[in-house]
Amino acid sequence: MRTSSSPVPRRGSLALLTSVMAAAPAVNYAFAAAGPAMLGFGIVTSPEFAALPAVTFVLAAVLGRSCGALSDRLDLSRQVHAVFLLAALSLLVAAGGTNFWWFLAASVIAAPGQALCNSLTNRAVRAVAPHARVPTWIGVKQSGVQAGQFLVGAVMIVAIGSVGWRSGMLVVGAIVLGVVLIGHRRTAELGSTVRPVTGRRPRVSLPRGVALTIGVVGLSGFAMQSLNVFLALFVADGLGYGTAGGAAAVAGIGLTGLAARAGMARGLTRGRPVGSSLVTATALALLVPPGLWLAESSVRWIVWLVVILAGASLLCVSAVANTLVIQTCGSDVIGAVSARLSTWMYVGFASGPVVTGAVLHTTGSFALAWVPSAVAVFGGVVLAVAASTQRRALTC
Repeated sequence: MRTSSSPVPRRGSLALLTSVMAAAPAVNYAFAAAGPAMLGFGIVTSPEFAALPAVTFVLAAVLGRSCGALSDRLDLSRQVHAVFLLAALSLLVAAGGTNFWWFLAASVIAAPGQALCNSLTNRAVRAVAPHARVPTWIGVKQSGVQAGQFLVGAVMIVAIGSVGWRSGMLVVGAIVLGVVLIGHRRTAELGSTVRPVTGRRPRVSLPRGVALTIGVVGLSGFAMQSLNVFLALFVADGLGYGTAGGAAAVAGIGLTGLAARAGMARGLTRGRPVGSSLVTATALALLVPPGLWLAESSVRWIVWLVVILAGASLLCVSAVANTLVIQTCGSDVIGAVSARLSTWMYVGFASGPVVTGAVLHTTGSFALAWVPSAVAVFGGVVLAVAASTQRRALTC
């Protein structure tokens, strides 16, 4: 269902939507890559470092439902510009930060953009993507998160080894602003096509299968964000690969996630059931915690296989879930339903690093710190299997 009779601006639209998803969490990945240096210089403590992404995601979760409803009713081009500008400002504040409160302010600034990005991009995909190509568009669009993770990680690797992590954050911020300028015309065209919804707000009722899938997203988000925040520290200090090695691990997950989501999208486009894709992704993720334990105990190089495995499993869960939402929900509630998915994802994102950081700070053991993520992944598999057995029509 199109929201306008205007010509559908497909050329360049997917690249723009992918860039939105890449820009929104950029400061999180910059913090993750710079974490060993920030902790090494005593700028923040381990609990403070864990609190930075937690604050962003708690606020994003709180704002999620309101932003989802607003995304159905606000001009799309203004939403796109807001996400980019908030991301750039958060990076600027982080680069100039001298203590925890500066970094906390950067995390707060980034939150509204992260609450908004999934809802607005899902609405745009529903409006402009050819129906048969929706899974491909979702796979590519969601891969923007990993593209951003890879790009930020790569920039930070170079910066840490030459001009410093603060300069790396400034470079990432400049790239974000450059995308705003380059994509201004396409943003305006997309905004004129995806018109705001008017009239009374419809009631949203989630089928059991969709609700269970959202639960899977929350649990996988717990494990994924724990990795995003602490993997660099684990690789750098726990395994002795150094700061550059930690940043390489962050970039490696992003690069693997790009390839994995492309493969997932291809399978869904060819008719593979969403339920079986969800079960496969969560089942593969069960191997991640044992791989981390093995890397710490005896075979440290296996951590690079874990990086690949995490990108190929945990990072595909949200893309599968978003495909389900777009394929089953009406265009007048797509933003609201997407916001519910994002809200629970951000609950997982917020709680994962806090719990992992608390265990690490209390015990000093990475082996114990990964245990909560292992429990979350197992719970995700259980919910994914339950969701895949639902036979009720998935219509929101």
